[in-house]
Amino acid sequence: MATEKKALQGVIEREAQRKEKWAQRQAEKEQRGGLAWNHVEEFSTKFTELHNQLNALIEEKNTNEALQIYKTAQQLINESSSFVPVREIQRCNKLLQAGFDSIQKCKGTTKKRFAFSRKDKVGATPQPKPAEKPAPTATSESSQQQAPTVEPSENKLLELNDPQPMFVDVLKQCTLINTATVNGAAWINNSTGCIFVLDSHQLRIHNTKDCIFYIKCGSDPIIEHCTNVQFAPHPDTTNTEDWVCNVKDFNWLKHTPSPNWCVREGEKRHTMEQLKGTIGWQLEGEGGGV
Repeated sequence: MATEKKALQGVIEREAQRKEKWAQRQAEKEQRGGLAWNHVEEFSTKFTELHNQLNALIEEKNTNEALQIYKTAQQLINESSSFVPVREIQRCNKLLQAGFDSIQKCKGTTKKRFAFSRKDKVGATPQPKPAEKPAPTATSESSQQQAPTVEPSENKLLELNDPQPMFVDVLKQCTLINTATVNGAAWINNSTGCIFVLDSHQLRIHNTKDCIFYIKCGSDPIIEHCTNVQFAPHPDTTNTEDWVCNVKDFNWLKHTPSPNWCVREGEKRHTMEQLKGTIGWQLEGEGGGV
């Protein structure tokens, strides 16, 4: 009985600490002149304004500015998810995802973007690329990533040092390690069998399964349409015993724990050195293992 009371007290204290940290973050945001975070109506007004700007820029095929508006709107959603009703967040996410898809489609009609290839073609001659503004790079075994979005890849070790908001789409059996702290959201889409090592203010995961996330996150991670995703503290975390992960599953609104995610067991967690020698998450047995 004494053990149970002690465990319960520990849970209560950690929850109180989490709420206190959340309140501090909200106060800091308001001091920076951000949104009045307790006003749902103000959120809707601001999002509608950004969404209209996004659509106008897409019609003009101004993809660079459209992407910036997209990032701003995504950050607004991430930072407002704690007080805006779930259905409203889902509605805004769908509108924003449609805008992002339109940006990608528009870019595809204007120029061909770089993408990782599974293997280099023998004898192929690299074609010169138009001059572009410098962008953070992501390296794999033999490739470099020069766009702000990580392109579809398979069976790769991707190492980045990129503090910009991150957009990842269609990774399969990859390990992605970003050594920088992302100043905004990391957005992971349509990935399978991957390992991610991320330090970001927000983390949004969509349509993803059988993946492990080693994270530092300034707010609760959000998942949608995901299965079998596991979370563990970032390898740089010093005190892992008190590490708590509160994931919001938009497809599981019940009061019982979501079956779509779990915290990775301590004995299965890996160091940064081990992760750099691993490509993807090879499922083994019931829980899988690297």
